[in-house]
Amino acid sequence: MDIILQYLNVRKQKQAFVKVTGIDRNTIYQAINHRRVDDKAIRFIEHMEDTFNASFILVGILDAQYCKRKTLMELSYSDFCRITCGPGETSGID
Repeated sequence: MDIILQYLNVRKQKQAFVKVTGIDRNTIYQAINHRRVDDKAIRFIEHMEDTFNASFILVGILDAQYCKRKTLMELSYSDFCRITCGPGETSGID
């Protein structure tokens, strides 16, 4: 399953989308409850702010199958976990 994380650029008041591919769940509900994608998406804000030099807030988590938005970046689930876990904690991938 692929998901799209929807963020809001606070300063520009524009939406930003990040695609995360290869989550081994079938629904958004399972991704949130079994893989804690919601917590990881919030921790990912720091990476977004460092990369784009702007402030972001998490607005939503969408099934990529139903949302055909242009994304700022596309990451595999393992890369997404590596970024959100921090250095030395990559073994925390579910």
